[in-house]
Amino acid sequence: SQKLPGNLCFLRMDDVAVGIRFLLAEDTNGSPIVAELVQDGQALHAKRLTVTHSLTPPGAGRGSVALAVRAEERLDEAGFAAFRRRFAAAEFSVNHHGSVITLKKDGSEGPLNLAVDLANGRLLRQQEQAPRPSAPLCVNQKGIELPAP
Repeated sequence: SQKLPGNLCFLRMDDVAVGIRFLLAEDTNGSPIVAELVQDGQALHAKRLTVTHSLTPPGAGRGSVALAVRAEERLDEAGFAAFRRRFAAAEFSVNHHGSVITLKKDGSEGPLNLAVDLANGRLLRQQEQAPRPSAPLCVNQKGIELPAP
């Protein structure tokens, strides 16, 4: 396995790039952990991004992860370099207090303000001006329907 410096990873295929940033990665005690790229075997040509919340059965603890993901297409080498710089420089604030995770971001794409209660899987607050995500929000493997704007 390979640790991800800054909990940041970029994927690229042809002219499409994806940036993945672990904004919050905590073990079951609430301590920060580093995301890793794990190679699952040459025979399968498989790799995965992962965090290890606990090396033993977690008991009552809960590991938490919050991600920022961005994709762009039609990128040449210079465009890919600029994409990496912009994504790495984007400023997020993440707060985990009790069972509530709050995420905030200001930027050229517009603000994002999101709060989720992990205890009951409820979306407490959502404010965004960027395009709505096409992927569902999940908490504890349960999909959360995002309210209409």
